[in-house]
Amino acid sequence: MSRDILQLLALLALTALAAWSALGLRMQGDLSRALQGTSEAYTTFEAFQATFGHIGSDAILSVEAADLGQAESFAAFEDLLIELQLTPGVAGLVSVWSLPDPEDPDRPFLRRDDIAALPPASQLDALLAEVPLAADMLAGDRSLTLVTVIGDPATEADDRAEALAEALATAAPDLRVDRVGLSQLQLGVQEALRQDQMRLTPLSMALCAALALLLFRSGRSALICAAPPVVALIWTLGLQAAAGIEVDPLVATVPTLILVLGFADAVHLHHAVGTAGRDRPLPEAIAHALKEIWPALVLTSSTTALAFLSLLFVGSPTLANVALVGTVGLALVLVAVVTVMPPLSRLLMRAPPSPARLALPGIGRAARWLLARPGPVTIAGLALFAGLVALSTQTRPGYDMSHHIPRGSDFAQALERVEARLPGSDRLHVVVTAADPAPGLQPADRERLDAVGRVLYGAPPQIPERVDPENPLTSRFIAADGSAFALPVAAPLDTGGNGTEAAARALVQRLDAAGLGGVTQVTGYSLMSFAEIRHLVIDLRFAFYIAVGIVALLAAVLTGSVRLALASLLPNLIPILGVEGWLVVTGTSLTMTGAIALTVAFGIAVDDTIHMLNRLRVERRTRPPREAISAALTVVAPPVVMTSLILVLGFSVSALSLLPSIVIFAKLTASAVALACLANLFLFPALLVWASPKETRPWSAPSPLP
Repeated sequence: MSRDILQLLALLALTALAAWSALGLRMQGDLSRALQGTSEAYTTFEAFQATFGHIGSDAILSVEAADLGQAESFAAFEDLLIELQLTPGVAGLVSVWSLPDPEDPDRPFLRRDDIAALPPASQLDALLAEVPLAADMLAGDRSLTLVTVIGDPATEADDRAEALAEALATAAPDLRVDRVGLSQLQLGVQEALRQDQMRLTPLSMALCAALALLLFRSGRSALICAAPPVVALIWTLGLQAAAGIEVDPLVATVPTLILVLGFADAVHLHHAVGTAGRDRPLPEAIAHALKEIWPALVLTSSTTALAFLSLLFVGSPTLANVALVGTVGLALVLVAVVTVMPPLSRLLMRAPPSPARLALPGIGRAARWLLARPGPVTIAGLALFAGLVALSTQTRPGYDMSHHIPRGSDFAQALERVEARLPGSDRLHVVVTAADPAPGLQPADRERLDAVGRVLYGAPPQIPERVDPENPLTSRFIAADGSAFALPVAAPLDTGGNGTEAAARALVQRLDAAGLGGVTQVTGYSLMSFAEIRHLVIDLRFAFYIAVGIVALLAAVLTGSVRLALASLLPNLIPILGVEGWLVVTGTSLTMTGAIALTVAFGIAVDDTIHMLNRLRVERRTRPPREAISAALTVVAPPVVMTSLILVLGFSVSALSLLPSIVIFAKLTASAVALACLANLFLFPALLVWASPKETRPWSAPSPLP
């Protein structure tokens, strides 16, 4: 008893140290870190930013009023711009006041004498009528305009953000000012991640503990099953903070995985203790259960870890972090289950727990009925597999920026208003190669830019004659070495059929038709992300096939049978292919988040198969193959159903996330796990009957625990 107490106290101290370390975790909303930078679109965008500045650090403001043309609102808008211009860390502004006069590009249109003499509403109407770019920045009803705040690179980002917030607080009450740019999106993602960690993690723990209580009808059993996953999660977060790995939208999917998989392993072990305790005292039951189930615990952790490690083949820095945190977390789950549950069980329980009971007995009857008909079930399973394989070949990789916009946030609402009143809140950039390499705007350059401008705006563009060190805005349009010019074009943020990618494709077609394709390139952050992440999705599919191959090889080695290895793969591939098929049927593209979800889900789906094979290994010692399969199904079905329920409901908690990408991850993973449970109960036993007669030697398995 004292030894158990000392062991738990040591583990508690280690957990407290990890919790203290976890307080240093930082949130990261920079979505570009997921990109590996190998595609042509990525290198084009990076070259653009190296020449014209890093647009991702700009702050984009949406300024709204009932009518900016009213004298009071117009004056308040001017005052706000002056305040922003004087704000520390602000290098310059791009607003309707900075749009050049077509008659004199070195002079702002609204500063022209005859325009400045007009009433404010007439000034803005004239701007919309005479300046091509005005419609991209000012709504036709004069209710909304965009302002780009260019930050000074010499000032720290946090200092710039604080100074900007103070300046915006001075805006007049009749103006509504919101941040809607990429930098604000990243800040919004960080805040959403922080809120998710605070809300969803405790909710997941409470839900899993409630399910354990329902399964074992014992508060002590629920506590025993809840402790290991919580401990493992704290250890993982502590090590993650110590390693300096930040929490981004992809890494944020790992904590829920650790919790639900830890609960699943704990439930399987606790059920094994109850099964072994029918004719043994508690200490012997715990020792016997560990001896029987530890190979399954090791293998379930290993197969899911292999799914995570397969992400390393993609080459993305962020996915490498996901692979590392996921693999370490799963190893710590195994350590926590083995080290926490035995002493805690001996302290809290006087007798072995009652084995888990299947709450839905009809499932067991249906599984045994199908087991008695292995031939038709196997044929039906193979036909389903073939159909799903054919359907999954139609899967389309894709990307949607809107999946990373926090739901219900002020940012999302402001962005919706911008998209409704302007051509789009996103920006594409048409980079025009200089006709004359001399610095500044040369006559040959002007001729080429006029031709491009007529295609883009219907009129020649008005850009600065040269880069002016006193005016940082000029560097956004003209390269310092005179090699190129950049012309902005508004586009919808959505990357679907009517969004940024479609707008870019239309621009390229128009430029090609005008004979200007050879001297122009179209680039932009969203466009680059669409192209780059599409490549990442394809690479993730390759990583998935690697994981499948490794798991198949591992199953063949451990069971000593190629037929058994193939039989074990089928019920775990069908759920993944089934989810992919649903995406195809509904016309939904497979995003990077979805591809990661299906890869990880495969590693999780194999867990039920491993527990079935492990129990079959035990039953085969005393029974012939067909009876052993039936006996293994009877023992394994209750914890498989309940752990699958834990997994599904645990992932369903993530559907409450503020980030749509995490919601997608949760829904796809939960769907695959639910289908895997059905396949392992209703199809896998029949496949085992097909595979068992061809076995020629006993199964091989790792040696028991000492």
